[in-house]
Amino acid sequence: MGRRRGCHFPRSVRLRQLVVGVGRAPFGAGHGRAAAPSSPPSPTGPAVPAAGGPKVTLTRFTARAPAGWRLDHSFEREIVFASDRHFVNELSYGDTSIYPGTSLARAERIVARNDGWSGSPKAGPRVTLDGRTFFHLSGPAGQGQWYDVYAHPDGDRLLQLGFRTDVPKPKRERLVASVLASFHLR
Repeated sequence: MGRRRGCHFPRSVRLRQLVVGVGRAPFGAGHGRAAAPSSPPSPTGPAVPAAGGPKVTLTRFTARAPAGWRLDHSFEREIVFASDRHFVNELSYGDTSIYPGTSLARAERIVARNDGWSGSPKAGPRVTLDGRTFFHLSGPAGQGQWYDVYAHPDGDRLLQLGFRTDVPKPKRERLVASVLASFHLR
C-alpha cells in the first residue's frame, strides 16, 4: 500500500467544530418532503453512470463510493470517508450539525474559509441533487491534489460531499459526476 497523503480528517473535524450548532432537532421535525427524483448533477455534461461501490448512509442522505473504494466509518453518524486502494484519492460524505437557518451563501463562505484549501477556492456552478441546490467550491489542496466540495445547508444539517483527488481533470470530473449521480435524500 502507498503512503497516505492529504488526509482529510483533521480539516473535516476543524470545519465541523466551526459550524456545529447548539442542540439538534429530531430528524423529520420540519423536514417533511416528498421524494423527488435525482436531477443530473451537470446539465451540460455527458451522462455518467452513478457510482456503484459501497453505499454510504447518513441521517439525511445516501450516496455511493466508486467501485473498489474502501469506507472508513470512524465518525459514522456524521462523516464517512472513502479512499481508493492506494489512499491517494479520498472522498468525504458529511451530514453535520450547522446553525439552523444557515443560508446557502453563508455555508459557502464558511466552507471556503475553513476546509483545508492550499489557496483560495473558486466557486463553480451550483448543481441540483435530488431537488436541492448545492454550491460547488474547487481549488488546490496541496501535494498535487485538487479539492472539490459540494454542499447544501438543510435545516440544522450541512450535507456535504468532498473530493480530494490526484488524477487528471477529465478523470476527476467523471469520478465526481458518478458520485453525485448516486446521491439521494432520505
